[in-house]
Amino acid sequence: MAIELIQQKVLRLLVEYFNEDIEDLLMELEEYDDIEIDSIYFIEMIPFLEAEYGITIKSQNIHDTANRSFNAFCLLIEDLIT
Repeated sequence: MAIELIQQKVLRLLVEYFNEDIEDLLMELEEYDDIEIDSIYFIEMIPFLEAEYGITIKSQNIHDTANRSFNAFCLLIEDLIT
């Protein structure tokens, strides 16, 4: 699956469920090539992403791999899908 589709899904979840501002997120992504996200948001996304992609995400993987990085989290999801 293309990483761009995963990024779009994660961005959509951040906006819809965590009231993040899409303009701020995109500006940070453009400026820093990544977005710093509180890892609790990643943990709370687990049920949505597991249902969407038919994968199992362990919270420890998020802490070990993604921590607070949007890009690392999306790459983790991509790795679990493939």
